[in-house]
Amino acid sequence: MKAYVFDVEFLWGFQSRVAGLSKSPPSYLFPPPTSVLGALAERLARKLRYGEMDGVRLIIELSRDLVAISFRPINAFPISYMTLSRVIAIGQRGGVSYPTSQDVHVYKSFDAPAKGSTLLGSIDGQPPRIRYYIVFRGGERLSPDDIWAIRRIGSRESPVAVVNVWEAKIAGTDKEGFVYTAVPEDRGVTILSGSSGSFREYYVDPYVLTDSPAKTLLMNPSQVKPFLVPVPEISGVQSPLYVSVEGGRYVIYTVIYEGQEEKVVGLAT
Repeated sequence: MKAYVFDVEFLWGFQSRVAGLSKSPPSYLFPPPTSVLGALAERLARKLRYGEMDGVRLIIELSRDLVAISFRPINAFPISYMTLSRVIAIGQRGGVSYPTSQDVHVYKSFDAPAKGSTLLGSIDGQPPRIRYYIVFRGGERLSPDDIWAIRRIGSRESPVAVVNVWEAKIAGTDKEGFVYTAVPEDRGVTILSGSSGSFREYYVDPYVLTDSPAKTLLMNPSQVKPFLVPVPEISGVQSPLYVSVEGGRYVIYTVIYEGQEEKVVGLAT
């Protein structure tokens, strides 16, 4: 298995909106795991010289090879909000090319749908940072340079900077333990304590993708799973989840990197 741990700093926050909720979708509180797979797939597509239409295929290939993916906010606290933006369609209408600097009637009547965004605030005055943990069975195509090359997570308006990348090792597996990272509330996973200090988000299951995450969310809602995300308090203290796994699908991996040790819930292999 090949494992990586990396820190991502956000310039202001991100846009990663829930598909299918009319034209005014809200944003997630934290980028979904599938958005991270999409960021990796975008880099791999450039490296392998794949076309844009092959991006979904790369995400599916990464999903098949995936053993564990999780994250924890280091100093980031999310604030979800809606913004109003004027929508101007590029094209030619009535012999006039749009957009144009002319004062034309079409600009006096326009659509301005509300779009969800998430501002990531900082609890310590430093840039908001999220730490990601990702484990692959093989991961032959992926290298640390590909992670360093990530430039956005979410929409094109969501620039990020990768500030740390570590090649990690899997030290073992457990059935119970204290976990500081996001945990899927799936069958076989029991949260014994600590859930009061966490946010609950509903993400597309990153381990069973057969189509694009947006299409899966719309057409196969059974693949949408709740995740509990422990968040740090204003004091900087982060309460862990005490997690128990059974049933054979999930285990708790011990990930070691840079002299540190972290528990991550992932698929049993």
